[in-house]
Amino acid sequence: MLNQFLKGYCALDSAGGQICDGFFTTPDSHEQVVNLWRLGAFVGNALDVEVQNPDLNHVRDLLASGSPVLLALSLTAQGSPAGGHYVVAIGEGGDGSVLIMDPNPAFGKSNLNDYLSGFGSVKATIAAAVQMLPRVPVTRGFLVVGPPVFDISSVAGTCGSNLDLPSTTAAQPPASGVSSSIFRVRFCDGAQSLYQLDIPLPDGRGSEAQLNIPLANARGSGTQLDIPLPDGRGSETRLDIPLANARGSEAQLHIPLANARGSETRLNIPRGSETLLPSRDRQGAVAEDFTGRDTTGSFTLTLTDLGNPGNRVDLSGTGPMSYKISRSGVQWTATPQSLSFSANSALNAASFTPDLSPGALFSVFGSGMAGPGVKTSIQIAGLPATVIAQTPFQVNGQIPPDITPGAYTIRLSSPYGTAEQPIQIGAVSPGIFQVTDRVAAILNQDNTLNTPENPVRRGQVIVVFCTGLGAVTRQGNLMVAQVPATGLVQGAKWPAAFAGLSPGFIGLYQVNLPVPMTAPPGLNLPLAIQQGNITSNTVQVSIQ
Repeated sequence: MLNQFLKGYCALDSAGGQICDGFFTTPDSHEQVVNLWRLGAFVGNALDVEVQNPDLNHVRDLLASGSPVLLALSLTAQGSPAGGHYVVAIGEGGDGSVLIMDPNPAFGKSNLNDYLSGFGSVKATIAAAVQMLPRVPVTRGFLVVGPPVFDISSVAGTCGSNLDLPSTTAAQPPASGVSSSIFRVRFCDGAQSLYQLDIPLPDGRGSEAQLNIPLANARGSGTQLDIPLPDGRGSETRLDIPLANARGSEAQLHIPLANARGSETRLNIPRGSETLLPSRDRQGAVAEDFTGRDTTGSFTLTLTDLGNPGNRVDLSGTGPMSYKISRSGVQWTATPQSLSFSANSALNAASFTPDLSPGALFSVFGSGMAGPGVKTSIQIAGLPATVIAQTPFQVNGQIPPDITPGAYTIRLSSPYGTAEQPIQIGAVSPGIFQVTDRVAAILNQDNTLNTPENPVRRGQVIVVFCTGLGAVTRQGNLMVAQVPATGLVQGAKWPAAFAGLSPGFIGLYQVNLPVPMTAPPGLNLPLAIQQGNITSNTVQVSIQ
C-alpha cells in the first residue's frame, strides 16, 4: 500500500505542474529508493525524518530512549563493494548487541553484529542512520539530492545532516565488485533566508566561520606567541599566549566571530548547465532522476522545495559554477551568484560597529563574497587592503595602516563581480574581541582566559585583545599606540601599562591593564577601552 501511495504521490508547483518524487532514482543501478521526506503525507503529515549520526554507540543511545532506527548498511563481499542493505534497529540484547528487523528474508539476520562482524564472505559498515518521529514536519524547508561531495551552509552554519546512501541494493548471495556509488540527500529546514550549496574543489578546501589572524613574523612551528608585558620599571616580562587551535606549523590566534552578522549567503556548484527551470516528463510531471556524477565530471543535482506549493530546480552541470538559494515569495529558488554588500556592512571586526581606523581589522558581510580557490581582493581609496580570511558571506581584512582619516570607498572583487560602498575612517576605533557572547578575549597573567570561573587576582595584569587603536609609533621592539588607551571598569579608569600592536600579528592590538589592589571584586564586571573621547564596545571581566 505504501509503495502504491509513493508511486502515485505528486506535489504541485506554483504553475500547477506535478512534482512526483515519492522515490529517488539512484545512480549505477537506477533503482527506486524511497524518498523518506514524502512518508509523512501517507500518515496525514504526522511523521518527521531526522538524520542521525551513524556511529554504533549513538545508535545504542537512541535505542535506549525507546526509538527504533533505520540503518543503511554498505556491504562488501570478499573485500569488494557488494551494494547496500537496509535494516531496522529495534532494541538491545542482553549482551549489548543491537537487535534488528531484517526485511529481506534472503539475509534473515536478527542481530547487527552478524553484519558488522561478518558472515561468510560478507561484512558491513553502517552508512547512515535515520529516525522516523511522530511529529509534524517542517514544511518551509527544501531537499537537495546529488553526488556525495556537496555541502550546504548558511550564515548560521551547516544546515541539516548528510544522508549518504548506497546506490545499489546488495543481492543474496552478494556479488563482489558491484558497481555501487553513494548518493547524498540533505534536508535544510529553511530557517535562514539564504543558503549556500558547495561542490568543493578536488582538494576539499572549505571555509571556517572564524577570524584567523596570521602571524606576520611567525618563526618555525611553535604554538605560542610571546606578548610583551612591560612593567613599571621599564623592563619587559613575557606573557606566553598558547595558541591552542593552531593547526599544522602555522601559528595563528583563532578568535571566533560569535557576534558575526550577515543576511545573505551564496550557493556554489560546478559551472555548467544554466538551466534553472523544472525538468518535466512527457506527462508534465516533474520527475526525480538522480544519476550522480559520471566519468566526464558532469553530475545531476536537484533542489526541491517541500512547501505547498512546491518547486523543483535542476542544478545539474559540469565544471565550477555558483548559485544562491533564496526565497522568491513563498518558494525556494536558485539564481546565478553575484557579489553584493550593502552600505554600512563594513564593520569593525571586534565591535561590529561601523567604527574603523587605520590598521584596524574589519569584516564585510554580504553575498558572493568569496569563491572556492580564488582569493577576494579589497581596495580602500585605491590602496590594497590585506585580506585576512574569506567566506561566502564574510570577508575579513585590515584597513591600510598608512591611510589618513577621512571618507573613502571600499571596493571588493570576487569571482562573482565587483561592488563598492562608502566608508568613514576615523583616527581610532577601539573594539574588544569576544570569544563567546559572554567571554571576552582577555587573558589573566597566568595565560588563562578570564571567565567568571577563572577571575584575575587584584594586583595582577590582564591583557585585553582588541583592534582599532589607530596609528602606532615604534618604541624599541614595540609598536605603541599614538593615542593613549585607558581601561574603564565600573566607571573607574585603569591606566594601561602598554597599548599597541601584538607583535607578529596583523591588525591585532593589545592593552595590558594592571588591576588596582583597590578594585572591588566581582564577576562579569563591565569593561571598555577608551581613547580620547572614543569608547569601545563593553565586555565583561571577572576580578577576585
